[in-house]
Amino acid sequence: MTEDLFLQLLLKQSAARLRELRSEAEAAVERGQRDLRYIDKALEAKGGSTSTSTSTATPARSAARTRGPLAKATNTREPIKEIVASDPVRIWMPAKVTTELAKRYQIEAAVGTVRAAMKRLLDEGFFTRPAEGEAGFKLASSNGSGAEPNVEATNSGSEGYERQSALAPNDGLG
Repeated sequence: MTEDLFLQLLLKQSAARLRELRSEAEAAVERGQRDLRYIDKALEAKGGSTSTSTSTATPARSAARTRGPLAKATNTREPIKEIVASDPVRIWMPAKVTTELAKRYQIEAAVGTVRAAMKRLLDEGFFTRPAEGEAGFKLASSNGSGAEPNVEATNSGSEGYERQSALAPNDGLG
């Protein structure tokens, strides 16, 4: 049944496209045969059998891929916020933020990854887009002045906790 569906899809293609697909498939088969020949030669050199039926052992699963020291998975969200907040009136391009991430925080990230993070922050209201026709991201502000959003409230978590603690005895619960 799968073959019938595949044939139906192929029949919808033009003859020129079918010829392209055939040449691509032939090239893939040639690459596969070449790869098999090299693998067989390597197995022979190692003294192993080239027959797949005699080898029932499956290769051991390798450990999780390791990353280079600078290519580790990191949360770029907070560093991106800090970089953009360092110059709130500037229009920031993802490529420049990527450069700053590497320079300031030794975080190597792809420009696309940074762009996606910046778009999420845009959706959350931390960033805005500059005037129409301009590219990049700006720090959002509630009054439109381009000033830094209320970072003090997020950075002063312990002070806020102390204020709440000071009020706690008067709340009637304790």
